[in-house]
Amino acid sequence: MNKMKKYFLAAALALLSTLPAAAQRGPQVKVDVPQEIFTQSRQKPLSCQRCCIYDNSSYSEGAIINIEGNLLQCQREAGTTGTNPLIWQRITP
Repeated sequence: MNKMKKYFLAAALALLSTLPAAAQRGPQVKVDVPQEIFTQSRQKPLSCQRCCIYDNSSYSEGAIINIEGNLLQCQREAGTTGTNPLIWQRITP
C-alpha cells in the first residue's frame, strides 16, 4: 500500500509541474482587426424593418420630415399588405 501512495504522489507532482507551463502558453488565437474599427464612430448601424431612416435617425410610421422643401412621410408602400418595411414617400402639403 505504501508503494501505491508513492506512485500516486509522484503522478500528482508530475501533473502539477506541467500546470504553470500550460497556463503560461495561454490560448493561441489571433484575430486580425482592421484599423478602421478603432478610428470610426462607435455607433452601431441602425437596422430597423418597421421604421424609416434618415441622417442616422430612425422614424416610426407616420413621421413627416422636411428635406430642402420636400415633405417626406414614413409609410407603408401602397398596395402591399403584411409586415413589409416602411419607406419614405413624398407628400404634398
